[in-house]
Amino acid sequence: MKQQQQQQQPLPIETTASSSISLDGDENDEVRLIDVHKVERMFPVATALSCSVWLFLVLLVYSLVPPEEYVYLEGAEREAAAAACYIFFVSTTLTVAPLLIRGGSRKELSGIVCSGVVVQLVAMTTNGLLAWAPTVVVVDPVTHARVYLVRWCEWIPLAGLMTFLSEIVDCQQGLYGVLLPVMVGLGQSLSCLMAIIFPFCPSTASWCLSVFLSVSLFLTIFPRLHYKYKLYKDSKQGLTQSEMERSCRITFGFHLLLACSIVWTALVVFYVATIIAFRFYPDSYFVQNQALPMLLDTFFDVLAKAMYMKVIVDVHENVFDADGRARRQLSELKRMITVLWESSSDVIVISVRQGSTFSTMISPTFPSMLGACVSLDNNGDCEGAALLVKSQQIPVCGGHKDFNNNNQPMKDSSDKSATEERKLRLKSASYFVDASEIPYSAGDSKHHNRSVYLPNVQMDDKLNEQAGNVVMAAWDKVLSSKRRSSWDIDASVNSTGNSSIKRESLVVLDLKKMDGSLLKSEIKVSRPSGDAVIAIVRDVTERYLRFDAERKVHTEALARQRDAQAVNNFTRHEVKNGLLAGIELCTDVSKRVDLLKRSATVPVERIDEYDTSKCLGELDSCLHEILETVLAEAMAREVVHESYQPKLDRVDIFDALSQQSSGMIDEAGRRDRFPLHVCPANMPFLSMDPQLLNYIHRNAVSNACKYGKEGGKVVTEVHFFEKKGEFEMDVINEPGPFHEELMRMGNKACDVVFAQGARLELHRRSDDEAMKQRSSGDGGWISQKCAKTMGGGCTIRFDPHQTVFSFRCKVEPYKLPWRANEEFQVSPGTWGLALDDSAIQRKMMTRIMKFAGVEESKIVVKGKSASDIKDLDKLMLNLLSHDTTSKVLILMDENLDYRCDGVSQRLSGSKYSERALKKLTPEQASRTLVLVRSANDSDEDIATYNKRTHGFFPKTAMNKEKVRERLAPAWYERFSKERPPYDAATDDSSVAFSDIGDGCGLTVQSSDGSSTVADLMRSIRKADEVVGQELNKDWDAIWSALHGLKGDLMILDDNKVIEECIESISALRGVVQPPGFEDAWARIRDRVVEEIE
Repeated sequence: MKQQQQQQQPLPIETTASSSISLDGDENDEVRLIDVHKVERMFPVATALSCSVWLFLVLLVYSLVPPEEYVYLEGAEREAAAAACYIFFVSTTLTVAPLLIRGGSRKELSGIVCSGVVVQLVAMTTNGLLAWAPTVVVVDPVTHARVYLVRWCEWIPLAGLMTFLSEIVDCQQGLYGVLLPVMVGLGQSLSCLMAIIFPFCPSTASWCLSVFLSVSLFLTIFPRLHYKYKLYKDSKQGLTQSEMERSCRITFGFHLLLACSIVWTALVVFYVATIIAFRFYPDSYFVQNQALPMLLDTFFDVLAKAMYMKVIVDVHENVFDADGRARRQLSELKRMITVLWESSSDVIVISVRQGSTFSTMISPTFPSMLGACVSLDNNGDCEGAALLVKSQQIPVCGGHKDFNNNNQPMKDSSDKSATEERKLRLKSASYFVDASEIPYSAGDSKHHNRSVYLPNVQMDDKLNEQAGNVVMAAWDKVLSSKRRSSWDIDASVNSTGNSSIKRESLVVLDLKKMDGSLLKSEIKVSRPSGDAVIAIVRDVTERYLRFDAERKVHTEALARQRDAQAVNNFTRHEVKNGLLAGIELCTDVSKRVDLLKRSATVPVERIDEYDTSKCLGELDSCLHEILETVLAEAMAREVVHESYQPKLDRVDIFDALSQQSSGMIDEAGRRDRFPLHVCPANMPFLSMDPQLLNYIHRNAVSNACKYGKEGGKVVTEVHFFEKKGEFEMDVINEPGPFHEELMRMGNKACDVVFAQGARLELHRRSDDEAMKQRSSGDGGWISQKCAKTMGGGCTIRFDPHQTVFSFRCKVEPYKLPWRANEEFQVSPGTWGLALDDSAIQRKMMTRIMKFAGVEESKIVVKGKSASDIKDLDKLMLNLLSHDTTSKVLILMDENLDYRCDGVSQRLSGSKYSERALKKLTPEQASRTLVLVRSANDSDEDIATYNKRTHGFFPKTAMNKEKVRERLAPAWYERFSKERPPYDAATDDSSVAFSDIGDGCGLTVQSSDGSSTVADLMRSIRKADEVVGQELNKDWDAIWSALHGLKGDLMILDDNKVIEECIESISALRGVVQPPGFEDAWARIRDRVVEEIE
């Protein structure tokens, strides 16, 4: 079963940085090898260090030994060294030449091959010195054997280098890392260093100690050989390229160390035999023939390095050959997407990275996408010819220039952000290859000598350029994402040791087709492993053309929408101005009628004047109603588009809702159909948006009338919970048609009521076409959006005997000292300057100035002509210079329309005010307050007014108290020294609950905020008396008493029993007495009394 699960899982693509094997079959005991690229970078360092040590030792030997002691080897010794030099030369040539010829000019030797070649060259040079140059030969005082110091100068660094190469091939990550190969290689170098000291030991004891240390250091290679053998035996071939590469590294690491161990052990055995022969058999042939040790040393030296170089070449071809690794990775990725590679019309790009080089294979559909014609010189078949792109990274700075997407040099720019955004620059060369000939397995040697290039296929320079652009764009996206820390290049190893990197990104790149036309391409970059990228290139030219067309259509529609919005704003502005002008005319006419009343002497004239006053009053009321409707509809549109910001103001809840309810009269002319209950009765003024509140209430009452019982009562109950800072408004109506069906819907009915465009079944079944046209089904949805704008929400509940619409939101009492502002007046001697293009508005602004306390003689009204507006700066300077201590209050209309010589022009009052203020001195500006008066009061408009002048003054109909309340904050903010001291004790703007008393049964609070027991008991007794007197008679009186008790209980601290009693009282709410009320009330009363006691 486990094997089946493993077969079903997709093959992972892992980086060699996290390659792992199992030492003894335990999946949890795993070894991860160091990344190949990191290992590759260590080879040149180790090689250079070894060459330096060898050169230093050779020079040291020649410098310490006097020239007269130099000797030339003769006879067999000289011939053996010369033969070894020839063999090394031929071996190096025959090894390197095929590697270079096989790949041509594109071939690069790996670091391990270069290290092996250096080992050969050092050995060849050393043997050349022994054969044809004077050398240093000393005699061991113990063994009496000839010691060739130049030979040991070679063995000391090369022993360490060869051991280091054997260890670093399969070096493991972990605590020691690279330190272990360095220490093992250093041990072998020290072993040889101790051997070169043998001839210089002054005594036999020191000689024996040196031999012991040298042999001990040499023997450390065998534990490492045993460990590598165990890794070799436990390693598995694997299925993926990374697993096969890991297996090759383990195998060749063992083989390299095994070759060194075998030959060096033979040398040690030969050296011991030499010691025994010289000590115990001085007359033997072996001792007498002094050239025999030289012959054996040279033979084993050549044998060791020949075997070592053979394994080095195998390691290079199967592991460290960058071109071979790239081909194998490309082949593996290609095998994963074979179906897409062969059948997809999109271009598939597979790319791998080796340090600063990138090898990329692009599917055969790329030339056809760009309109390139690929053909063979000999008319061969090249249908499956893919593009192999070899790219080399070039630095951004230095002698190289930056290149754009077309590989063209970029102009110098001081914009550093562009350099930061695109740091990758590649120089690419492309070739056509036969993708089927690329080897897959690291050990697939049959493909090593086979060329995958198609030299007969002609490569177009433009095609090469665009292929390089694709590679550069894909990798640039990957690397730039890494710099932004959105992609992690290193594999994240999970709990099982497996690594996985799956990241995707999208790049849009402009390519040029062969005919020079532009092709829009979209590159989806996916990263299956740390050093590999798979990209899909898709031609999206048509999509972008379609997007451009849609964008133009959207732009035109948006422009039309903005034009419509501008028309709506203009219409609202003009309607508002017209209504305000009509209201002002009604006021003026009413004043004149009052004067006529006083002077009338004939009763008939008085009756006529009374009728005239009545008509004017009705006209004034009609105009106010139209104005409120226009403003409410404009606000609703902004709420729907989510562009409306609540305008908090001081709201008297009872006055606001009662005025709206008083205007509601049913068909029978009854006004008592819409009762209003406010709890507490003397509710403090709240900081709310009155327009939003009125809209929600008006819509709720309207729906209650339409969907509730025909002619039934619609009760509005308002609660303010100061402790919780919450406001609640309930609109209750009697059940109407289809009420039982709505109850069966449950919570879904609430969702449908507040959904956009939803209408009740009543409308769909009704034959009344007028009702269908009148209801669009958006009323509840807009009410919900209004509630959310205030930070609250709406709900609806269908009970058996009633329907309850609830609106709830967080709210605070109005904090500002508005009572003090009711007596506000500007400073004595203040000039008032009013500018408007409308004569009616100028009259209204004159009255505003009088309300603010400006003396009539100091009121200046301008605006009849455009010159009054353009000369505002001169007018302001005249007023400010007339009295150097007086202040100037300016009310400027925003939209000023004039007609001059048949040409209409619109002036912005705020702009001219801004220009005039800039011409004032700081002292003059400090005595000026400029407010813009406009009917356009959106947040953007008000922000513009505040930026240009000192503030905004609304263009609405105001009485004296409202004018002073609006003007006082702006005046005190501008002239803070005139602000009167605020006395919270005398400010009753926020009525405390301790002042409410018996308003609706709310309890009196003690100083610590908790209700007293006596007050609660008094409220319960009062409710009990009302219930006993009015039972089955007057339900409104009973509910009023229960409503008051409910308010008292809500002020108490959180208590589960009290909360249940509150819910029980709420369940009794309705327009008629519910059945079983007497028993329910008895239970509520007993529980409350029991909890209090």
